[in-house]
Amino acid sequence: MAYTKEMRAEKAKALGETPPAPTEARAVRMVRLPDTNPPPYSADVHPDEVANYAKHGWRLSEVTT
Repeated sequence: MAYTKEMRAEKAKALGETPPAPTEARAVRMVRLPDTNPPPYSADVHPDEVANYAKHGWRLSEVTT
């Protein structure tokens, strides 16, 4: 049986533990050259997927917002 977030929080509460705070993954801006690639030329990528995008010509953007 898979436990939901609510079930884990209830179990932690019953044991007197503080449930872990949810982690928010921030997106990473990646770009690729318009000369050699079709649109889109920029994407907000989950940090876990950066390596996969890099394999296909995407690079980290130097501009931060």
